[in-house]
Amino acid sequence: MNIFESNGGLMTDDSAKHRLTCSPGRHVAGIAYNLLLNRTKSLATCIFAHGLTNLALGIYVLQTEMVFLVEIGDQ
Repeated sequence: MNIFESNGGLMTDDSAKHRLTCSPGRHVAGIAYNLLLNRTKSLATCIFAHGLTNLALGIYVLQTEMVFLVEIGDQ
């Protein structure tokens, strides 16, 4: 069974490929969180940093009205 099959809310192959290729910022954030985890050895710090990142992105989106930066539901 392919984990990307449309089953129980999982992504289809096409949507998975799109999500992996459309957001290079996700890779940058992932690398940053990985480096933070390796440096601090604290998962709580990474969770806090992720929350701050989401807050900053949310404020930016609200201020600039660039809603295409945020994925909203299944569209």
